[in-house]
Amino acid sequence: MGAPGGRVHRDIGHAASLGAGGRAGRAAFAAGVAEARARLGREGRRR
Repeated sequence: MGAPGGRVHRDIGHAASLGAGGRAGRAAFAAGVAEARARLGREGRRR
């Protein structure tokens, strides 16, 4: 869909927060981003 980056993540987070009614959606998205970031960090260190 596009290069992974801050702008893409921010757009997705904004849409998710609007769709889920603000706070709950943003919290869920933030948790997902944190998990993805941790996973990427682990994989990056392995290489």
